[in-house]
Amino acid sequence: MKLNETVKIPKHVVFQKVGHETVLLNMESGVYYGLNSTGTRLWEVLRDKKNLRAALDELVTEYDVQPQDLQRDVLRLIRELEAKGLIEVVES
Repeated sequence: MKLNETVKIPKHVVFQKVGHETVLLNMESGVYYGLNSTGTRLWEVLRDKKNLRAALDELVTEYDVQPQDLQRDVLRLIRELEAKGLIEVVES
């Protein structure tokens, strides 16, 4: 996965923020997925920025974390969401 790639939310995925968390549903597979407050913030940034690099750049200013640790954790979550069909990652 490259940081210049873009994240898209497929039409078959619906999501709802509940408090500080977000619930995602893949309507094709019936898979539900819950995001904690940090995952929810990533989801919000990706919806606005879409580009992984831009999302990471914004998040690193918001959290007290080393950039390489943030990148590792974000990419792990992106891969998991992609594997569940909740996002699509495409080259920009």
